[in-house]
Amino acid sequence: MYLVEPKHKYSADLSRTDYLQPIDYARPAAGFFVFGLSYTALATLACLMLDPFQAPTVLPVTFHFVITGAIFYAMASIAAAHLVHLRWLERLKQNTLHMHQRKLSVQIPKEPALELCLAASAQLADQRIIGFSPQRGEIRVVSRGQWWRSPDTQIDFRLDQSFDGVTNITLDAQSHLDNFHLSMLHMLWGDKWMPLMLANGSLDRQDTMLNDIADYIAGHSSWTYQHAIGYDPDALEPAEESEFKSAS
Repeated sequence: MYLVEPKHKYSADLSRTDYLQPIDYARPAAGFFVFGLSYTALATLACLMLDPFQAPTVLPVTFHFVITGAIFYAMASIAAAHLVHLRWLERLKQNTLHMHQRKLSVQIPKEPALELCLAASAQLADQRIIGFSPQRGEIRVVSRGQWWRSPDTQIDFRLDQSFDGVTNITLDAQSHLDNFHLSMLHMLWGDKWMPLMLANGSLDRQDTMLNDIADYIAGHSSWTYQHAIGYDPDALEPAEESEFKSAS
């Protein structure tokens, strides 16, 4: 469930150990083969443009170079995909679903629980709210990563109130990429691998952030404050409207 629909939407039950099958390795191999073919062909074409008189002599060798380069990219992608798959299975064995998701409950109605989640999100470093829907009980927060080490991390809050006054809160974390990088990743890996790639990015950082938010919520489970520090509901309303308009 997304507050602001991205260009591509991916969801899958990653708790299944049989989520990926051997045949699924063909998709990244094909994606990286096409990428390698395009990359080496463009690089070779640029060299030929510098000295076009060498084209008749160089073209036969160039053809083999382009094909060999594309095959190398495809083989490298299979090895990389295998490592990603093994890493995910290992973390799945150790932590089950808790690696990128938390579920907790608070004994307060949905409205103050929403305020509590906003206050909890304010504890994250370099964070900004990019989606907010009090009617649906949803908040989307992005915390800036370190570009040389980790991408931005996106945390989704989803609140559902039960009949006994208890509010159930679900936290989901994944890497946050702009549309260009998301499209490139999708082109290389395909639909089946995308949920795994997004959830598998910077898992340690996601674990720490989810634990911090869950600890804050658990420590303030009897929240009675209104208009949490650092959160102005009047200032969020225009941002909410503009986000939904830009997504339509």
